[in-house]
Amino acid sequence: MASGFAAWVGASAPPVSLLRYSPFRRTIQTAELLGELLCPSSTEVDPSLAPGAYPDAFSEQDYAGHEHVVMVSHQPFLSQAIALWTDDVTLAALAPGGYSTLGVTCLERGGAALLRHCPDPRDYISEART
Repeated sequence: MASGFAAWVGASAPPVSLLRYSPFRRTIQTAELLGELLCPSSTEVDPSLAPGAYPDAFSEQDYAGHEHVVMVSHQPFLSQAIALWTDDVTLAALAPGGYSTLGVTCLERGGAALLRHCPDPRDYISEART
């Protein structure tokens, strides 16, 4: 899944300038894998991405100076943040390994446009095989 995401990002987005991730083991492992594939300009552990995070606690100032940010965090925060920032509560929740990409204007309700939503990596693998 990570290599498919990296290929999609490489073909359609500017280079990753910041990779932020929760300080928990599983997100560290995911961030290390993504870091190898995406070669971000900088990486940082962000305790505010740990379980219990709330979307309204984030602001675009947290990401100032970064054009392309990748966040690695936990559920239900990620799905809640995507629903809030895109103002679309009908989106499927992310399964482990799932991802969404957003074009963000501001981190408020409706402040982002959904670019791609791959909630379940098994769906992506099935699409790739057909």
